[in-house]
Amino acid sequence: MLEYALKQERAKYHKLKFGTDLNQGEKKADVSEQVSNGPVESVTLENSPLVWKEGRQLLRQYLEEVGYTDTILDMRSKRVRSLLGRSLELNGAVEPSEGAPRAPPGPAGLSGGESLLVKQIEEQIKRNAAGKDGKERLG
Repeated sequence: MLEYALKQERAKYHKLKFGTDLNQGEKKADVSEQVSNGPVESVTLENSPLVWKEGRQLLRQYLEEVGYTDTILDMRSKRVRSLLGRSLELNGAVEPSEGAPRAPPGPAGLSGGESLLVKQIEEQIKRNAAGKDGKERLG
């Protein structure tokens, strides 16, 4: 049973590495080489960015055929909004009821829906833009 599985793995590896099926007449010279059950240390074709990109493209094509592209785009935008704190219901915060007092805007004019993270990101962008302007003036 193990020998059969090993033969299948060798054929699979040969097909991935060389792009052709392993013929039954071909025998590998390194049969005596130790086979480890741990992770492979060398870079294989499965880890290459090109194969990864092609796989994602193929998946995207399948999803388009099925009609899931809009759903995926909606989920992606909801996820981004939740990470930025723009969407209260996705962040786990409950919107206050009509009778409950709303949080007043913060010192920088933040409403209750905007988080401190958004403020920090915007400040970092401003600092980066100011830093680039300063470097251009000096150089």
